[in-house]
Amino acid sequence: MLCVGDELRAPLEAALGAQVPDNAYFIGDFRDGAVVSVAGFANWYGHDVEVFLASSGTLGRGFLRRAAKYAFSELGCIRMTCRVAAGSDWVSGLERLGFVVEGRMRRAFDGQTDMLIMGCMKDDWKYGQ
Repeated sequence: MLCVGDELRAPLEAALGAQVPDNAYFIGDFRDGAVVSVAGFANWYGHDVEVFLASSGTLGRGFLRRAAKYAFSELGCIRMTCRVAAGSDWVSGLERLGFVVEGRMRRAFDGQTDMLIMGCMKDDWKYGQ
């Protein structure tokens, strides 16, 4: 079941190990009463929005489609930006969806792990709108 609300902030921040900006908007996927996946959207600049993602398993295609619909259709963005730990399984998964590695911040995640800056343009999103 898909839901929205600020109650999704805590599970996302716990999974990330960091705070999400105060102005964030959240979309979550619940199964059997538990949060399975969460997307937080913040730092919206009209054309770009930063997406914070967390999941207790694999991010489902339907959930990711809903997240992209929010960013591209409802916010009117032409791109999404996401930060991901280098070496994470999420990197290849996001690349299959149309995200591209646009930069690397050395040791930025936890003082040890590099952070990749990934971006996806609306025209490159693999699942359309």
